Amino acid sequence: MLCKLFLVPTFPEVGVGRDMDIKHKEVVDWLREVYGKEQIPPYEKTERSITILHQLMTASKCSEDNAKILADDYVTKTAEYSAEAKQLKGWLDPVNISLDMLSEEGQTHLTSLAHTAEVLDVQIPTCTNVILAMNEVEINHMQIFNFLLGTRIRIQYKQQR
Repeated sequence: MLCKLFLVPTFPEVGVGRDMDIKHKEVVDWLREVYGKEQIPPYEKTERSITILHQLMTASKCSEDNAKILADDYVTKTAEYSAEAKQLKGWLDPVNISLDMLSEEGQTHLTSLAHTAEVLDVQIPTCTNVILAMNEVEINHMQIFNFLLGTRIRIQYKQQR
């Protein structure tokens, strides 16, 4: 989930001293994290400046979190695309065809075949293997259909009694 941050102006209130101390400590910790071994530049330690720095800290952390999410997504997508490319290459190598030799339409059909083979759990997508896998799916479908039909008939029979 991506962070959304809305900066709102704050107005001084009674009893905010403790909250301001907490915010100031968080800001100082964040500035130490940002500047590392370098010295933190001087800044005004007023309620307004600490509030602004706290909002900046919150926005920065939110932005970092969003960047981490995107980076993780890019890593995942790269792994998925690499796995798919490896799988397609494995299917093309035995017939001495490279993916570059195929037209865009050919690549689309090959990708569809790859997805079909994956769904049917076919290791080598020859016509025979795909037909056998589809036949197995049809048999499983009929078994489930007959089971459900038998269950429905028994339920109707019990309801009529």
